[in-house]
Amino acid sequence: MNGIIIIDKPAHLTSHDCVNKLRKILNTKKIGHAGTLDPLATGVLVIGVGDALKAFEYLENDDKTYEFTCCFGKATTTYDGEGEVVDECEVTLSEKAIDEIIPSFLGHIKQMPPIYSALKKDGKPLYYYARNNKEIDIESRDIEIYELKRTSNVKKVGKYCYCSFIAHVSKGTYIRSLAFDLGKALNIPSSVASLRRIKSGKFSLDDALLLEDVDKNSKLLNVADYLDFPKIEVADEALKKKINNGVKINIDEIKQTFDKIMFTINNQIFAIYKLEDDFYKPLKVWVKDL
Repeated sequence: MNGIIIIDKPAHLTSHDCVNKLRKILNTKKIGHAGTLDPLATGVLVIGVGDALKAFEYLENDDKTYEFTCCFGKATTTYDGEGEVVDECEVTLSEKAIDEIIPSFLGHIKQMPPIYSALKKDGKPLYYYARNNKEIDIESRDIEIYELKRTSNVKKVGKYCYCSFIAHVSKGTYIRSLAFDLGKALNIPSSVASLRRIKSGKFSLDDALLLEDVDKNSKLLNVADYLDFPKIEVADEALKKKINNGVKINIDEIKQTFDKIMFTINNQIFAIYKLEDDFYKPLKVWVKDL
């Protein structure tokens, strides 16, 4: 069993919880996920099964799109509704005020990841330091926000204000931090009230299955169809053997010039090669029983 399955992750399960459930349903040990979602978050979770896992490093850099609702008036330790409240106040907020700060978040910016995250520092996730009350210097990260748009009017509930957004962002962007920083720009404590990933690279909610609808007969997506490499179908038996053995290939044998190429057999991923000088050299080979 090899391929990709897209799950519409439910709230209050970790990404690892979903993998564990699928491991039992699909009866396989070779399974993992790309692009961790917080327990609070829902939406597109990309799961690799079998040999597809070897290609996941080429999917990890994909951009993501999220829908989220920000709570203005409450800040928490985790930057979402699951943490302890550390600051709060009565808020009156206009759509105009929000719209005026949005342009400052677009493009290449620096972002500070939340202390309650799985990002590692000195071999340990940041949440380890937070849970053990250990001081740690967190470095800001370079991210890119391609689009940030307000999708609702401001709604006052009690002393807080809520507003919804859509964000198209680069790998490594924390929406919890974005929500926190939106409030910071308005001089208001803030946090994420809800978060849903609607797209991860080429995968969207249209591709997703509910966890409870997955069974051992569920159709898996072909990873070769979702990688952004020129695809070359290999029919020549001598070339198949060379690739299978990880042998470098003279550019004259391919007669095409690309930085990286993907070889397939019957449209199934076979190898990824990189051009160096006049040779294609293997980056990864999915060894076949030829």
